[in-house]
Amino acid sequence: MTPVNVERWLWRPLPRPGARLLLLCFPYAGGGPSAFHRWAEVLPAGVELLAVRLPGRHTRIDERPYDDWEELLHQLGRVVSAAVDRPFALFGHSLGAMMAYELTRRLADGADATPHRLLLAGCRAPDVPLLLPAIHRLPDEEFTRNLSLVSSTPPEVLADQHMMRLVRPLMRADLTLAETWPPVAPTPVHVPATAFAGRDDTVAPPWSTRRWSRFVGPLTVHVLAGDHFFIRSGDGAFLELLAAELTAALTEVG
Repeated sequence: MTPVNVERWLWRPLPRPGARLLLLCFPYAGGGPSAFHRWAEVLPAGVELLAVRLPGRHTRIDERPYDDWEELLHQLGRVVSAAVDRPFALFGHSLGAMMAYELTRRLADGADATPHRLLLAGCRAPDVPLLLPAIHRLPDEEFTRNLSLVSSTPPEVLADQHMMRLVRPLMRADLTLAETWPPVAPTPVHVPATAFAGRDDTVAPPWSTRRWSRFVGPLTVHVLAGDHFFIRSGDGAFLELLAAELTAALTEVG
């Protein structure tokens, strides 16, 4: 089997070789590692952030994005096994949280290390049905019209036919994953977790994130002002909470 190219998959915005905890961050649908570019500087000094660089975006724009859970999780499992050499936590927002949970399940089923903590933002629990109509199978024009309901794609991009020809395959692939999740019946993972929810989120409202208590444990829930993309709020409240959770994790790993 060809060795996995860890540097292609993981972006380190602020290398910290002496960090005691690694934080692997998975983006929302259509997102890339740049979503986390300013986080590294505000996280505790003992944490090194690794942003997951998925095919179809960033420096991998010419690669086919994954739309199959098994194929994606197989590759992510290889990446984590090759990259992780100390305690680690997984963070994901929306689709990224789904990836973090599914990857944890896969790691727990094998001989690989499991994350010290799961940090899940803007994501309903896996036993909660999809709360908005699925759009990944819609014809191109209809798909584009509905994207604003479930993504942060700027209106000017949605209105630009040339840009949408470039963006649509990635968004369709990512939403195929999000709208067909979970790929198999969900099972609990015995990993401490924190769920973050936006008070006005219609994709994953607070009540749906509290249901994570059935699948992780123990669970802490934080509800913040904002909609589905509350993590990008300019008031800094989310990053303060995230930093506090990671500071607590650092005391546990020693």
